[in-house]
Amino acid sequence: MLGRNPTTTQKFAEYFNCIPCTDIHDLLALKPEFVAEAASPQSVVDCTVILGGGSHFIILSTAAFVDQDLYSRAIKRASDNNTKLYIAGGATGRFNLVIMLLQLGALLPFLTQKHPPLFLCNSF
Repeated sequence: MLGRNPTTTQKFAEYFNCIPCTDIHDLLALKPEFVAEAASPQSVVDCTVILGGGSHFIILSTAAFVDQDLYSRAIKRASDNNTKLYIAGGATGRFNLVIMLLQLGALLPFLTQKHPPLFLCNSF
């Protein structure tokens, strides 16, 4: 678990029984298979370090990739290091993705999902 505030990070790690890290390199030394960003602007910036360190990266704040330079660096780093960048498809992730695509002027031909929202189940 990577956190910027040592006190909060330690409390969180104790509660969830995980190893606290306050530095990205300490986290990568643990060799996690996946790293997920949890609404931290700095972790989105760190994604190139994470992808280069051999971990796959799950991004929730997809609107950060409106910065085309950051997006290009992340894709290149993932490709160069045989890692993957996963863009979250939950409610927040999907809205951020739509906003990002609209701001980039990209066409949005379709969105797909494996399961319909619960409120649509049995509604037909």
